[in-house]
Amino acid sequence: MHDTSLGMMPGRRRDALGWAAASKPKPQLSGKRILVAEDEYLIATEVADVLEGLGCLVLGPASHLGEATSLARHSCLDGAVLDVLLNGETSAPLANLLRRQDVPFFVVSGFGRSDLPAELSQAPYLGKPFDKAHLWRAIMSAFGG
Repeated sequence: MHDTSLGMMPGRRRDALGWAAASKPKPQLSGKRILVAEDEYLIATEVADVLEGLGCLVLGPASHLGEATSLARHSCLDGAVLDVLLNGETSAPLANLLRRQDVPFFVVSGFGRSDLPAELSQAPYLGKPFDKAHLWRAIMSAFGG
């Protein structure tokens, strides 16, 4: 006898949360390609984890301006998360490229908004340190709709 109470078909399995494969809710940002340009490993990992949990495809994390710029030039992006400084180089040229490509982005920084380079000062901003709830809100605001 098979469990059919939730529409389970013979041979179907449940994941760790008990969802049948066909009945899982679709992640909110499913398939969006988001560049992460961040040189601090723990922050880059946290940002990537939250994005992936929302269904995004993460490009990077890129810790150097050249790497991030190359990904932006050669990929079809739906958004980006930019640290202000990538190993000592400002991400302003990357922000300018993303604007020309009409790619939404937001900035994460330990600098106050008033200390940001002019090219980044008008971008959506998330100050470091941040918690997952603030990160989630910034992601949804920038890429959610």
